[in-house]
Amino acid sequence: LKKGDLAKAIEYAEAWKNRLPGSALALATYGKLQLAEGDFVEARSAMVAASQLESDNDVAMYALIDLDLREGRYAEARVKLIEAQKRNPKVAGVYIRLAEIDAKAGDIQSAQAWTEKGVAEVPGSLQLRVLLASRYIELNRLDKAVALMKEAEVKYSSNLLYRLTLGEIYIASEQWRLATEVLDGVLQKYPDNTNVLVLAGKASSGSGDLQKAEELLRRAVVGDKASIPAVLALAEVF
Repeated sequence: LKKGDLAKAIEYAEAWKNRLPGSALALATYGKLQLAEGDFVEARSAMVAASQLESDNDVAMYALIDLDLREGRYAEARVKLIEAQKRNPKVAGVYIRLAEIDAKAGDIQSAQAWTEKGVAEVPGSLQLRVLLASRYIELNRLDKAVALMKEAEVKYSSNLLYRLTLGEIYIASEQWRLATEVLDGVLQKYPDNTNVLVLAGKASSGSGDLQKAEELLRRAVVGDKASIPAVLALAEVF
């Protein structure tokens, strides 16, 4: 929706809902708009009603999940997400949210399992691959992280998130030449991106080019003085 159109959209959706009181789609649409408006009580009422009319209404289910997450009802959201995953195992966002919920609860193994299952079911999801690669980096399973990302190279080789993640893996495994090759290429395209500058600076520092590292990291700090990673990385150069 364009800015300023939400109130009008809610008005139309409410009129549609009132004309078709037995329409789960009308109720779900109205509830989703109320969720965007921030009226959680009205949104939940409409979504529950839509679910009761049509138990397999995806719009209502996912909106209720979003509402549960916003209100901190993680257990309820988790139950709905597992139901959604059984209904359609090809939705990447379901696995991402399940992993996030379990990670917040401290169940890291379950979070990893959901992410791995998600990559297996939805191999084209870059977000799932990046999430799992980050977990492999934490576990120092760097060969697995590289292999995971390389599987998607043909599709995502020019994607910024893909190349940053690959660069981060190479830095973690101290493969400085590969890290520099990946990140210098990204730097040419995104010369003012703070994340790119920080990682490229780290790669240069690791490879022994401290002058280049200092120059890149100073640019990162100038561009984003609130960037703690940039400040810390610059401090490590000295």
